[in-house]
Amino acid sequence: SNSANVWSSWKPHIKSIVIKEGITEIDLSAFSYCTNLKSVDFGKISAIGDYAFLHCTSLTSIKLPDTVKSIGFGVFQGCTSLKDFSTGNSLKEITTDMFNYCTLESFHVGRSLKNFDSVYTDTTYIRTKKFIVEPLNLHFSSDENGLLYNKKKTSLLRYPTENTTEVFVLPDETTRIDDLALSYCSNIKTIVLHERFEGWSYELYNGCHISDI
Repeated sequence: SNSANVWSSWKPHIKSIVIKEGITEIDLSAFSYCTNLKSVDFGKISAIGDYAFLHCTSLTSIKLPDTVKSIGFGVFQGCTSLKDFSTGNSLKEITTDMFNYCTLESFHVGRSLKNFDSVYTDTTYIRTKKFIVEPLNLHFSSDENGLLYNKKKTSLLRYPTENTTEVFVLPDETTRIDDLALSYCSNIKTIVLHERFEGWSYELYNGCHISDI
């Protein structure tokens, strides 16, 4: 416990982290509350524990290396300055609560990601202006507006919450909108559908202010 107290006293002074060769995991809450931390070189890390960077409020960008294969809950929760995040090309699954209280400019989906474990509440979802999907990803795709679709673009999976467009026109090839896909997209006022659209559930636009469909 004494060593833990000494480590805690250093946290406000840490501005950069470099993970050296031979270290493969970042432990639970390892760098939480390093409020002046601005950059992280992850080296060849393969796993990141729960809340590892909780409330690191000076972090602005995170690019996970391709060696990262697992990541825990709430890892970047409360990183209020975080703007850009990239999953790297080995991570297969993330939980949306990783980014509670964050508002991103861009979320980069690597070629291996295949699942968002989502729980939508007023804080637990990915706030971002756009999704950018690696073209070799077999499960997801994105468009020029940063919307997230399945690979064939037949289903809209996520509409970016921070997209400022007020009118959403459903693309011709898209026939389905996933449950909660429009949740908390408060800027959308009008949705324009086409005759091939297959319908939606009552939860589709939870937290929205849509006035015209």
